[in-house]
Amino acid sequence: MKKGYFAIAIAVLPWGFSFLNTKIAIQALGAMTLCFSRFLIALVIISIVAFITKKDLKIKNEDIKYFLLAGGVGITVYFYFENNGVKYIDPSAASLILASMPIATIFSEALFDGRKLDKKMILGGLISLIGVGIIIGGDISLNSLFVGDALKGYLMMFGAILSWVVYALSTKVLFKKYSQFTIVFYQFLFGVILAFPFIFIEKNSFELVNSVIVFNVLMLGVFFYCP
Repeated sequence: MKKGYFAIAIAVLPWGFSFLNTKIAIQALGAMTLCFSRFLIALVIISIVAFITKKDLKIKNEDIKYFLLAGGVGITVYFYFENNGVKYIDPSAASLILASMPIATIFSEALFDGRKLDKKMILGGLISLIGVGIIIGGDISLNSLFVGDALKGYLMMFGAILSWVVYALSTKVLFKKYSQFTIVFYQFLFGVILAFPFIFIEKNSFELVNSVIVFNVLMLGVFFYCP
């Protein structure tokens, strides 16, 4: 049991650090430019792995729409919200709010797919909602709702949660037919393709790009593939 908790902690730590990397990189790069850059790096890496290990990446034509959805919603839309949200609020608050995504997904499955919830799930969901409320309540007062960008940041975080729930529900069919490696490969591929056009219409401060920005983008691309 202790080894299990240790393994979970090891897995969660990099995910938490990714928000700090994003906070630094977003100072120079727009949300979608950062999304494109990190997942292009990830796509190159996973393509090399697929080539070396000779992975079978064949998919059926009728499933392309689901892979497009996986990349479009799970990567492009999700990271539009997350990256913009991290721009406006503290990375620690962003990570704590997004940690409620599994709970949101479970309750959505109960609502739309008829999944049965036990008392522990319901209690966990309530605790999660209370925790998110405390985080936001400690940062935003009624007097400050229309002052500054904190509210915008929190709304972006909720947009990220919503997009992840849509992704999780709409792509369940893929996990019944393909390996996780294949799903991730095409998710990255379509996510990168769909994010690319936004580079030309959003504001970037390329003059601010330095070794620190490059390092943090590389960290996101090499180590932190998923939200």
